Order: sequence, then structure tokens, then C-alpha cells
Amino acid sequence: RAADDVRVGQLLGYVETLLREGDMRVIGVWRESAPLIEAALGPVAERLHQEIEAFHFGLALKTLLGARSGARPTADQTSAVPVRPAV
Repeated sequence: RAADDVRVGQLLGYVETLLREGDMRVIGVWRESAPLIEAALGPVAERLHQEIEAFHFGLALKTLLGARSGARPTADQTSAVPVRPAV
């Protein structure tokens, strides 16, 4: 169980980094790891999935950060987060 928690933490940290960088690889990481992420994040994972698939990486980052902190983002917190443009 502790090893799973570490693995999930590392995975979510990687997803967070990719979202911050505007890196499109996050889509593939999501697709490969969706069951694990969904188990870790619960219902908010569907929202995160939709935002990632729609290339709304700033919104997805807000959603992920809120989920990781245990907070649910409010409407005014879902404005775009600056992300580095993909190269």
C-alpha cells in the first residue's frame, strides 16, 4: 500500500510537471495511467481527463492541484494558469 502511494505520488507529480510545461506528452501519460489516476483522485479524475483531452492544460493543472490538496476548485479559480508553450 505504501509503495502504491509513492507510485501514485510520483505519477501525479509527473503529470503536474507536464501540465506546467504545456507538454503534450501528458495526454499519453494520462491514457496509459488512467485507472491508477482515477483510483487515486476519484470523481475529479473525469474532469481532469476532459481538460487534458481538450488541451486545457492550465485548467487541468488547477484541477490537479486542487485534487492533490483536497480542495475543490471554485469557478473563479479555474481561470487559465500560465503554462509554458509547447515547443
